[in-house]
Amino acid sequence: MDNDLLIHHLSIARRHVEQGRRHIAKQEEIIAKLEAHGLDSSNARNLLALFEDTLKLHIAHCARLEDALKAMEAPQQWHQSEAARPEASIPLASKRLPRAVIAG
Repeated sequence: MDNDLLIHHLSIARRHVEQGRRHIAKQEEIIAKLEAHGLDSSNARNLLALFEDTLKLHIAHCARLEDALKAMEAPQQWHQSEAARPEASIPLASKRLPRAVIAG
């Protein structure tokens, strides 16, 4: 995914976070009104829980997109810093992990 597309997706994801927060606030108002009138709010509370879970997913999606953007911006910096590290000159074959570590 290119940088512009990631930025576009991040914009959408951030909008979803804001919408989710508004939905939660509205649902909390609905629950308060129901309870103020002595009505059952269990279904409204279940829906609130779904909204909260969905918001967590949207926030995590934003974080992944932000990480992807940072990774796209950092390759040049990473290559420069990697070349400066002493172990960067060690052949890849000698950097392999023992089979026991890979197998877990």
